[in-house]
Amino acid sequence: MGTSRSIFTFALFLVLPVGARAQDNPAEKKPTTLEKIITLHLPHASGPVPVYYSPGFEARALKYQKSLIACQQWYGKQVGKHVDFTLAVLNKADWERATPVEYPMPHNMGVYQSSPPPVVILPARFEDFPHSAGFTYDPELLVENISYHELGHVYAHFIDMETDDNLLAEIYANIFMVSFVRSQRPDMLFFLQGPTAKLPPERYTSLEDLQYLAGDVRND
Repeated sequence: MGTSRSIFTFALFLVLPVGARAQDNPAEKKPTTLEKIITLHLPHASGPVPVYYSPGFEARALKYQKSLIACQQWYGKQVGKHVDFTLAVLNKADWERATPVEYPMPHNMGVYQSSPPPVVILPARFEDFPHSAGFTYDPELLVENISYHELGHVYAHFIDMETDDNLLAEIYANIFMVSFVRSQRPDMLFFLQGPTAKLPPERYTSLEDLQYLAGDVRND
């Protein structure tokens, strides 16, 4: 994610799914991501941010729901616009039935080349991400942090900040995330300070690298 090296590694993963999503064929009506999730008949909880979750992950889903409700309210106050969205917290099996993005990468659907309504999709177990232990001692806290970035994409779309430039899109989402963390989540400030010593040396370390990779994905 573009504004801090601590999240930079994730920016590379976040760009890839966005660029790889196929545009909808107007001649063929496809189910939306939310419709796919609903047909899974998962447990769910209502609220300002409705949440669907895989069995066995209620506690984690409700924690993420509470966190995103606070973020939704704060973003809304800053931009003067309320945006409705749904949260899904899915295990690998449910994930693969609902979204084309590789598990367990948090992402959003329903904006930018995918049919509304918007959905923020989080993994039931971010611990399944390769080398996740190197990113953080607290996977749940990291997923919360990334979820603010994903919701930033949604808000950017609805306030006409959306762009076809993947680099700018990530920066816009990061502006939302970093602003919220600095204002409301001091417990997450360390994510903005740099990579942990546990991580291997980074192969890509500049915004130019990120733009170059994003261009490759768009051209495939």
